[in-house]
Amino acid sequence: MEKNKLILPAAVILIALAAGGFILWQNVTQKPEVKVTGIDYRIEDKISVLGVEIPTNITLITELEVYNPNIIPLTITDAKYQVYLNDVPLGNGSLKKPVEIQPKSKGKATAEASISSLSGIRGALGSIQIGTMKAGISGEVYLKLPVVGVRAFPIKEEKEIKIN
Repeated sequence: MEKNKLILPAAVILIALAAGGFILWQNVTQKPEVKVTGIDYRIEDKISVLGVEIPTNITLITELEVYNPNIIPLTITDAKYQVYLNDVPLGNGSLKKPVEIQPKSKGKATAEASISSLSGIRGALGSIQIGTMKAGISGEVYLKLPVVGVRAFPIKEEKEIKIN
């Protein structure tokens, strides 16, 4: 008889723990939103040819924004992406430093890629007749998520540039 009296409370406690665990799991494993918010550049080296300054090395700076919908922080651990011009690869980029994003908030991170302007010329040559060129980045952002660990999220940004 004593045994039967303990089964019901134990079952109720087990169900409450399972429900609580499920609710916690739902609030720490939601998928973050990752997007590219800006692309800029910095000229690193130049040469002068007949009085005209020509950049030889350029750093492409990519701004990333991540929204953390979870109830505990997550970390942007890395970003690996390729920069291209008219489908010609120019260089590879990566995250400057890891960034922690607080719960239910947005965070920004900066990634950089060094490219040679000579490879850019090769990518731009086909655009002269067409009048436009397609520049972009494609890769992944790596986020360390609570409970599930590091996961990759794709990023892709393209921009058509008119040359008239």
